[in-house]
Amino acid sequence: MHVQTKEDEELTGALDSLDVSLKENIQLLSSFEKYKKEVLGDSLDWTPMHTSQQVTATTCRPLIN
Repeated sequence: MHVQTKEDEELTGALDSLDVSLKENIQLLSSFEKYKKEVLGDSLDWTPMHTSQQVTATTCRPLIN
């Protein structure tokens, strides 16, 4: 029989919190990784998505915070 200790509960809670955060931010991370790959690979297209002040502010703000 396994007895769950307080440490087990804290670890489980931390892992659950991490899982939720990753699920919430996966799209942002994916978009940033794609952008990073474009920049580093000299394949960035200067489309409205990359030149719009509003899009840049919306996308960059979460990365800065």
